[in-house]
Amino acid sequence: MYYQRLIEKQIALKLKSSGAVLVAGPKFCGKTTTCMLYQNSFVKLNTKQVIS
Repeated sequence: MYYQRLIEKQIALKLKSSGAVLVAGPKFCGKTTTCMLYQNSFVKLNTKQVIS
């Protein structure tokens, strides 16, 4: 279940004027889940997947 966050409107507004937005906060507060709503593509850096 996804909980809407107050920051969503600000993220959308900032993305219209720039190509990227930095979202910072404590662990498990929903940063990744919220940002996934706005992403076009993503790369996970913490996986053991080998790119060839």
